[in-house]
Amino acid sequence: MARPPSQRVVATLFKRFDAQHWRDRAGEARANAAKLDDPDAKRLMFEIAITYDHLAIKAEEARSG
Repeated sequence: MARPPSQRVVATLFKRFDAQHWRDRAGEARANAAKLDDPDAKRLMFEIAITYDHLAIKAEEARSG
């Protein structure tokens, strides 16, 4: 008989479809980018923020349809 998923697994899966979670991560990435002096590191952090924005959009789409 299969065991039910752990709370950690359920929480992780729930976050995947939680747009606010990804928006919060995007905000954190942007705040961290603003603190960086290295232009390459700053650019990468902003790219990570954009990726989180895309995940938020996908989460909204998944929850609505």
